[in-house]
Amino acid sequence: MKGKFRSNVRTPAKNIILKLPGNTKYAKNISTPSQAWSIILDEAMLNLLVNYTKIYIGIVRDKFLCEKDAKDITKSELKAFICLLYLGGLHKSSHVNVKDLWSTDGTGVEII
Repeated sequence: MKGKFRSNVRTPAKNIILKLPGNTKYAKNISTPSQAWSIILDEAMLNLLVNYTKIYIGIVRDKFLCEKDAKDITKSELKAFICLLYLGGLHKSSHVNVKDLWSTDGTGVEII
């Protein structure tokens, strides 16, 4: 008989679901987008990113002519930048020139 399922065959380990889908214990009580975002990047991670970015900017600061081109970053600026990266990914503009994202002649991404 072709196509009959044999019941005495063991299910392969790759087909066994060990973890049920759904929210984890960390995401059970999330009610706002900012709370959901804080699960991915918590305050400690943001502080590390800001500190290491400041160190890098301090290293490359001498290569810039204007002081404003290499000033230190704040946590709110970092959050805004990461949100812009999310928006760029959402609008499938990963290969678009950065200047073109902000262009005001109608060719840029409007939400940015």
